[in-house]
Amino acid sequence: MNLTPNMRSVLVNWVHAVHSKLRLCDGVFEMAIATIDRYLQQWVKDISPSDLNLMGFSALVLASKYENPKMTHIQWFLKHTDAGFTDEMISEMVLQILLAINCDLSRPVPSQFLKRLCNATADFGIKCQKLAHYYVQLALMDAELASVKPSQIAAAALYIALNLSDGTPDGGLDESLWTRQLADCSRYTSLQLRATVLRMAQLPLKAEQEELLSIRNKFSRRKYYSVSVAPELKGPRLESIMNIPENEPSSLSQLPLKAEQVPMSIRQKCSRRKYNSVLVAPELKEPRLESIVNIPEKIPRSIRFKQTFCNLM
Repeated sequence: MNLTPNMRSVLVNWVHAVHSKLRLCDGVFEMAIATIDRYLQQWVKDISPSDLNLMGFSALVLASKYENPKMTHIQWFLKHTDAGFTDEMISEMVLQILLAINCDLSRPVPSQFLKRLCNATADFGIKCQKLAHYYVQLALMDAELASVKPSQIAAAALYIALNLSDGTPDGGLDESLWTRQLADCSRYTSLQLRATVLRMAQLPLKAEQEELLSIRNKFSRRKYYSVSVAPELKGPRLESIMNIPENEPSSLSQLPLKAEQVPMSIRQKCSRRKYNSVLVAPELKEPRLESIVNIPEKIPRSIRFKQTFCNLM
């Protein structure tokens, strides 16, 4: 059976609902989804619709056991949920999953990278961190983002959160918010995050669908600063990001073309011999710069769904 993007989103939403009911940590949920994607990459032709929930539940049990080896028996999961599975059914599916992924569960998840980025700098508040966390979990529901590295998902989520919290009301992406410290810590520049950010900016709207409300409902609580219903997700800042054309070049590459907007003191300084007269250098007028400015940054939307399960690390 070929799993459609919508079927996968519904499955992820169901797994999140079970995860929330059992009050498991967020790392368990993210690891369960990563395990599901890796399993589907190997067994996608052999999975039936009736086994999807069983697979998701078993992946959640497996991730829980990995995160906490002292976690109670499978019967505890069955007792606290109404999934309708038996101990034998889950044990058999867990074995299939382990065989498919070669018993390798040691893969990083986006929240681990996000925590590292948040610890690297204290220039933003708790609400901004919760908003970034919300985007990280929403990204797990998007099939096209399944092939994006966890570190890039985390960095893009924080980049969006910074823009929604501190960016200009209608200025699109403010690249100055992605500081040198964040770029060094994440190893991604604002330009490298651009395509992922444009894709992830659409996620809150998709999360409002009736069958995909689990994550949105979770982050609407006070504990998470109600970020899923925050006015920032309905305001002009997010709209300006969503309306950025996919082939619009980064503003950094266009700066030399806007030299007339630079203060005269800086222009005069950069035109001196001491600075090799870089402001009037022929390189800033040659086709090389023009070719950089005109580089399209389209998000690959034509990739077949099955290929998005490649879990690149």
